Amino acid sequence: MKKIMILLIFSINLFAGQYTISDSIFNNNGWAKPFNRTLKTSTYYDYESSTYFNNFKFWHGAVDIVASLNEKVYSIASGKVIKIYRKTTLLKNMSVLYIKYKTEKNKEFLVIYGHVYAKNSLKEGAIVEKGEYIGNIKRYGSPDHIHFGITTDLNYHGSRFGSSTNSGIVNPLTFLEENKNEMLPIIDGIGSVINPINKTSWGTHRDEADMQVHKYSPSAVLFQWNYKPAVKSCSYLNIGLLSSADYRKQHPNQFIDPTKSLDVKVYVKPWDSYIVTTAYKTKLPITIEAEDYWNTIAIVSQKPISSTQKIVAECAKFPYSNQNEKEMIHATQVKSLSNYVWAGNSSIIRKSNALYLSQVDGIYQDVAVTLSDNKALTYFQWEPSESCKSLKLQAGSYDTQNPYANINQVDIKAWSAKEWGGKQLCKELPCIIKAPSTSSYYLIKVKTEANAIQSGKISAVCQ
Repeated sequence: MKKIMILLIFSINLFAGQYTISDSIFNNNGWAKPFNRTLKTSTYYDYESSTYFNNFKFWHGAVDIVASLNEKVYSIASGKVIKIYRKTTLLKNMSVLYIKYKTEKNKEFLVIYGHVYAKNSLKEGAIVEKGEYIGNIKRYGSPDHIHFGITTDLNYHGSRFGSSTNSGIVNPLTFLEENKNEMLPIIDGIGSVINPINKTSWGTHRDEADMQVHKYSPSAVLFQWNYKPAVKSCSYLNIGLLSSADYRKQHPNQFIDPTKSLDVKVYVKPWDSYIVTTAYKTKLPITIEAEDYWNTIAIVSQKPISSTQKIVAECAKFPYSNQNEKEMIHATQVKSLSNYVWAGNSSIIRKSNALYLSQVDGIYQDVAVTLSDNKALTYFQWEPSESCKSLKLQAGSYDTQNPYANINQVDIKAWSAKEWGGKQLCKELPCIIKAPSTSSYYLIKVKTEANAIQSGKISAVCQ
């Protein structure tokens, strides 16, 4: 009888004191919601509810969000699964999932997903992405709900959820409202400005790379720039949003549209280093000065974008007349999803040389930087041809004996595709990638774990 009364009280009180949780708590701070819908709780079962204390004699250390039995639950950010408890009881199910996240200021915390049965494929130690499906609601009381809690004590992950007096337990909604998510970008596009003498072909004097729309993540594009001091027409690199064909009819050869802007962060580093030397917070369009003969540049949207943004970078003799001011920021490494670090990018583009010479860097073969001691992302832009239908990827430079190396993933996508294929083309180097077509450009992503490639370089050679 006592158990029945408790369930009855829960049902009446939760519906009676129900209110809507503001979406702005999540949306304005870069967090995903645990459900893809409006969230509702109750004054009787929110954080440190006095009614809850009167009923159960301890302070509630979470917010109970109304749900449906077996409803899917989603990760609020990119994080690491710390502990999973799967229970099979039909009532009073105490399944719980603990995932560790990090705020924008590198503060770590655990989210307690109570009454959530983790999906069968999810394992402790796994990395989950923001918005990823992680499990389903199981029944504890009526109505069904998730016990949504946060603790800053990283060692607190027991099978019982605890009250607000337990170590590190905080108001989850207040915490998410006061701390922004570390929003990691998805690298979507790659461009190359590697032969300023050739002003007719894309990939030489200028190039374009597309930022794509992601529900929870900013987008990023990469460029490499070959600065040649003797070529005065490429003393600077102007970067902005690509103008339309109609605009260029009225303003010939103006590929940057001065009427369009985008809030971005820009990171510049030498080609042969993974260490960012200069970083800006700014609005496009801007001008960048060379820091080395070969430079690699990452341009990251400051927040998720609502439509595809075509970013163009082109050689210039003078700084762009309508460029925006640049605010210097800390030159940190650029991390993408799952905290893999952007290390380097390179290209295999035959149009970068009018003679289509073989055995020339950037045309027939090229090398890009990876990390020997950290998780890394290395990218190649590739223009296949009849003489380059396949590409051989290998650890180290192409002029050395290249050791066998285990890697995490090699993926490929068409240059203009909105999403990466998500396929595992290779698990080790060296490996051969065949071009799906010789009439399109492709982007290749090599994902490596720490200590996978001691040389710190990956090479690509036409086959």
